[in-house]
Amino acid sequence: MADSGGSPPSMVTRRLALAADLITLRAQIGHAEASKADTTRRALATRIIRLRQAATRRKLLGLPGEAIDGAVTVTGVASYLADQLAQAEAAGPVEFTKAKVQRDLLRQMLQQLSNAELAAGAFNSPELVNLSAGALPSDDDLTAVAESYVKAAKLPQAFIDDAKVGLMKADIATKDVFRQLSILEPDQQEKWLELSSKISDMRRRADKLYTESWKSWDAVAASKMRDESSAIYKEARAISESQTAESAAVLEKVQALAAEGKAELVKAGGELYDRVLSKSRVTAEQATAWATGIPISTSARARLRKMGYLPDQARIDMAEFYRLVDGKIGAVTIVSEGGKRANTSGVGSFGTDGIIRMGSQFDKRVLWHELAHHLESDPVARAAASRYIRMRAISPDTKSLRSITKNTGYRPNETAFEDHFFDAYVGKDYGHGTTEVFSMGIESFSDKEMLGRRIAMDPDTFEFVAGYMLTPQTAMGDAIKGLNDILQDNTREALEEGADNRRELAIRAAKTVTIDTQSPPHPQVHALYGEYYQRALKSKYIGRFSDSVYLYSGMVKARLGRKTSGHLAIVVKPQTGPHGEATDRVSMYPNYIFSKDLNEVKAIYANYLRSGLFVREIQSVDENSLAEVANGAA
Repeated sequence: MADSGGSPPSMVTRRLALAADLITLRAQIGHAEASKADTTRRALATRIIRLRQAATRRKLLGLPGEAIDGAVTVTGVASYLADQLAQAEAAGPVEFTKAKVQRDLLRQMLQQLSNAELAAGAFNSPELVNLSAGALPSDDDLTAVAESYVKAAKLPQAFIDDAKVGLMKADIATKDVFRQLSILEPDQQEKWLELSSKISDMRRRADKLYTESWKSWDAVAASKMRDESSAIYKEARAISESQTAESAAVLEKVQALAAEGKAELVKAGGELYDRVLSKSRVTAEQATAWATGIPISTSARARLRKMGYLPDQARIDMAEFYRLVDGKIGAVTIVSEGGKRANTSGVGSFGTDGIIRMGSQFDKRVLWHELAHHLESDPVARAAASRYIRMRAISPDTKSLRSITKNTGYRPNETAFEDHFFDAYVGKDYGHGTTEVFSMGIESFSDKEMLGRRIAMDPDTFEFVAGYMLTPQTAMGDAIKGLNDILQDNTREALEEGADNRRELAIRAAKTVTIDTQSPPHPQVHALYGEYYQRALKSKYIGRFSDSVYLYSGMVKARLGRKTSGHLAIVVKPQTGPHGEATDRVSMYPNYIFSKDLNEVKAIYANYLRSGLFVREIQSVDENSLAEVANGAA
């Protein structure tokens, strides 16, 4: 350390601390390798610690370190967080609030990265305890953050007014003839609106009379009410038809005005889209690389093709999304599990990929909606969005979406904060901080006409959403994303290592049992299951493991009622009479196995002999149990 004589004392202290950390890490590697945890967890722990060791050594030598300088070591965590909090506080109350919101999540991620769940107490140091202390951001603090986003994307009033005019023009074709005429002939607006109102009143009166006529016990009175109702309808129709010639004359104008309005909405949406994209720091090449690395399951790719939304186009759309949000999203995986409604999971959880599950409808808009949910993995985005809908709400209490929208398609327990959002779903309350603000807002950017329309309906929401998209990520936010990427990579590699080990154990376990392919199927089993499966699910009798377990291959019922290729193992047990005497009757217990691999099926049966339980997937067998079976343990 003699060459550090000219360095500031803090640098000398830092290097000494790094050297001490290296000693601790060597001990942790030994502890991890000797752990009794399963192979997957042990591999993950060892790899993470070795990554820390390599990064610490580079820092000690003055070489470039990992994604977050100084934050991968016990001492570095405290130093990094203290520096970031101090810088944020100096930058102003809004930045300090963001830092406080992100602080605890970052500490948790660093703890997981550093300890791999094997040395969880290592971070209980006074420095970190002090950093976790202090008041949480108040509602006023979060209001200031939300307002900072609105300010960052403030839309000119003239722009909003133009969008509203465009919306009025675009929707002219959906209005009745008198309202169309009131728009086309502003000088006669009062006349046309009065006629429109008059006809609406007449129709309401006619409807009311007709309804009441069926409640009357007096047949004569009921008949008179129906006659009066019919007369009112005819009068209203006559008034409308009196304008038919005039409305026909202006139909071409209506169509032209609607087309003009749609063009104005596309222009408004395009202006905001271009404004956001122009500020992105992500290049097209970086976005393509990110999208190319997103896993899309085999079943999801097949389902996309069936829908006409090709996987390659989905990746192009994902790359566009990534640029638009300035790279603020981490890794996700797209799967298909047969559900009708697309959904997502893993928002806010770190170290694992976010999951997007396809629904019966899945296109660019739905894809962007589900992707945008994962922006709330940033705790600042989630907290600010949650605060935003409460700022807008006309009441501090939520209401059911059914009562707000009159749409019975919503479940009774789906609630929202009510306001004049462009869609009531924007105000949905999940009860745990997650919102629909970014998902509903950013899905709008997938279609410029839709974006322009929604801007006209609710400019405030798009100032907030676009403001978040335009605001550069904080250093701590980048740290959270960077650490999550490291954790995800490490977890995937460890899981792959564990899967390889499990596969090897399954092959060994399979060798401990045999299938008798020469014996005929059990007659009662085949009558009840075999014939049906051969006809409906293209099954084939394979053989028997024993006198009590018979095996078929073919399609089996999987999750959510879907069918997948696999095997059916039927356990047969003899029934006894009321006094325990033997009978010729048997009880049959079918067990679906979601695997085409016969080695996995045999390993599952070998585990059944040991445990008495049939599992559906080899992944459900505890690795230690599988190892005991493979090693021939009883």
